[in-house]
Amino acid sequence: ACSAARRWRFVAAVALRDLSAAGVAAAAEVGRSGGIPPLIALLKRGEDSDGLVVACALRHLAAAAENRDLAAHAGAFGPLLELLGREADVSKEVALAAVGAIVYET
Repeated sequence: ACSAARRWRFVAAVALRDLSAAGVAAAAEVGRSGGIPPLIALLKRGEDSDGLVVACALRHLAAAAENRDLAAHAGAFGPLLELLGREADVSKEVALAAVGAIVYET
């Protein structure tokens, strides 16, 4: 059951990443629908395989200005900065891009 729940959390994160990559309007809708806090909660769980997907989703979500503030207030920075210290180089780049995207005009 634990691995099934973990797998479904990952699938949900991939779906939110893909939705948010569809453009600013889609990213804004994901934010308005409450998609940011669950992503940050997943990032806080510290699963290495989830970090890249969640950081990528947060980077795409930050395309919508209102999501930058939502992500910052939901506590995105701490987990993203932790990701910089533990992930592979490609994940570090995505985490850094997510931080930069959230900070931009926040």
